[in-house]
Amino acid sequence: LREVLSFLSQELASPSVTVRSNVQKVLGELREITGSSTAELLGPCKAAVMQQLFKRRIGGFPPAVQIAHMDAVTFCISLRPPFLVGEPGMAELFKDVLALVEMEDAQVLRNQHDAQAVAQLQLLRTHCVQLLRTAMASQEVNLSGTNPDLRNQIILMFFKIITKGIPDAVIAGREGLAEVLQSQKGKAPFKDLLQSSLRPVLVNLADYRKLNVPLLEGLSRLLELLSSWFNVTLGEKLLDYLSKWAEPDKAA
Repeated sequence: LREVLSFLSQELASPSVTVRSNVQKVLGELREITGSSTAELLGPCKAAVMQQLFKRRIGGFPPAVQIAHMDAVTFCISLRPPFLVGEPGMAELFKDVLALVEMEDAQVLRNQHDAQAVAQLQLLRTHCVQLLRTAMASQEVNLSGTNPDLRNQIILMFFKIITKGIPDAVIAGREGLAEVLQSQKGKAPFKDLLQSSLRPVLVNLADYRKLNVPLLEGLSRLLELLSSWFNVTLGEKLLDYLSKWAEPDKAA
């Protein structure tokens, strides 16, 4: 069993999504057979897994490897109990992933603008958001207590990504923000953070000519999530902006 687990642990970050999926499935089956948690099964392999995932900063890898590493870490910290949480390199990884998801498209694509490169960029952004959402939801990671500044930056990222046109990333960002809002319900100081996070999004509304469908769809999602946090004045302002966008002749 030890040799099998050693092999499986090294394939957690396989470049092949099929291999990664099958490894996760087999580990789940071994958990059922042995009665041990997946984290316990992987325990003896921890040093090797950490060497594979944290030997270099994630920004130094090509996109396909970045995606594989993020998928592996997301799996590890979503386990119950989690695996690798609190290990050296994890906090730095979260910061690097946040920087990666916020990079301009041109910085990531590096002059590759074909359909495959763009699709891979969207997949990369989705995995970034999914990892950070998982980290935010983890009580063991506890970003609120261990790194509140990073937590606030991730919340701001959720706001931004919801207004982008990447469907799976939008879903992950919306779910991440919904989980944060639920955990902070009734906590007045959190409203200040919401206002500062919402402000960059609303800036785009000041000029109706900057409005586009992804932004409007994102605003719809945000209003749905934030309806109980703000008064009707925000909704009235948004309706005013939308009327100018729908009837530009009257706004001129």
